[in-house]
Amino acid sequence: MDGKFTREQVEEIVKTAWQHGTRPNLSDADLSGLDLSGLNLSMSDISGVNLTGTDLSRTLLSNANLIGTNFSEANLSGADLSEALLSGAKFKRANLSRANLSEASLNAANFTAADLSRANLDSANLGGANFSGANLSRSDLRMTNLHWANFSQADLRGAELCGASLREAKIDNTTHLDKKWHLVWEIVNQRAAGRNLKGVDLSHANLRRADLSKADLTGANLSETDLSRADLSGANLTKANLDGAIVTDIQLDAAKSLKGATLPDGTSHE
Repeated sequence: MDGKFTREQVEEIVKTAWQHGTRPNLSDADLSGLDLSGLNLSMSDISGVNLTGTDLSRTLLSNANLIGTNFSEANLSGADLSEALLSGAKFKRANLSRANLSEASLNAANFTAADLSRANLDSANLGGANFSGANLSRSDLRMTNLHWANFSQADLRGAELCGASLREAKIDNTTHLDKKWHLVWEIVNQRAAGRNLKGVDLSHANLRRADLSKADLTGANLSETDLSRADLSGANLTKANLDGAIVTDIQLDAAKSLKGATLPDGTSHE
């Protein structure tokens, strides 16, 4: 569908499509600069559309096909993009503050210099996404896939990263990241074999396949931490809190010490 549209034409296309029991199709249209705020475009095909500078604040785009769509400099504040297909979409300098992107597919999306403050990205697939210079302060990144995502010059202060996979994520000295989650990133990417981790807070972290062999985790908080396939051989877990942690008895048996530790079932090890 080619050509420039007005808000009224978009509304008519959506209305007509649903009347005929089909999903609205706006693919490849030029909707740049329009005011589409508050519209219900859920489940629509908006793939490859030019939405540069468009006002999409509070717009409903859940479950929509937005693959390759250009949202550069668009206003998506408070918009609902949950479970949407957004692979390869462009969000350069876009405003996504308080937007809902939970469970969306955003692999290889470009968020350069975008505002994602307080955005909900819970369980989203963000593999290979570019967040360079983006504001992700106080965003919800729980259970997200961040493999190969680029956070150079990004602001992640106050972001919630419980269960997020930080393996192979690009984080450098220009990235603003809370101390706890920077430590988690270090552990999964730089190994922690033999490291002194006494008393550290690693609760709710994703430490799958992490090398913690011979690490000193005395008094560490590992409650609700995912330790699936992590190497705990020779690790000192004396008085560590493992309440609710995902870890097997075989892994724990390989540890050097569990004296006084709280086990995953809440009981205390003698």
